[in-house]
Amino acid sequence: VNLHFNKIISSENEAFEKLKLNKDDSYNFFITLENQNTGDIIKGTVNNKDGFTVNNVPIGTYIIKELDDIWFKFVSMALNESIDGIEFEEADGDYIIIINASVEAGVTANIDITNKTDEERFYDNKHDVKNLFNPTT
Repeated sequence: VNLHFNKIISSENEAFEKLKLNKDDSYNFFITLENQNTGDIIKGTVNNKDGFTVNNVPIGTYIIKELDDIWFKFVSMALNESIDGIEFEEADGDYIIIINASVEAGVTANIDITNKTDEERFYDNKHDVKNLFNPTT
């Protein structure tokens, strides 16, 4: 089974301008898939222009997580279309995909991950980030 992750940033141009970001730029988001049976972790970078594909994902149950980002807030994750042999659900804030033995070999599941601009960001320019816990900076 192949998993293709699509990144959607659901913010208007004004929200990007407020954060001094260009809506047309390419942004990377880091995700992990943790196999609940083996503990194996697959790491990847989802780009909002190209997405990210993991090929030959073994049968199993995986928790998918997106790591925090300083410019964008995570909104949701969803399986693009229903596929026999693949279950997708949200449980207690975790997104879980179950790949069963009955799934057709070589199938690609598309997962949409939606983010929006983080309007609670407390600095005006992404280049002005300072470590507030270090009094020497």
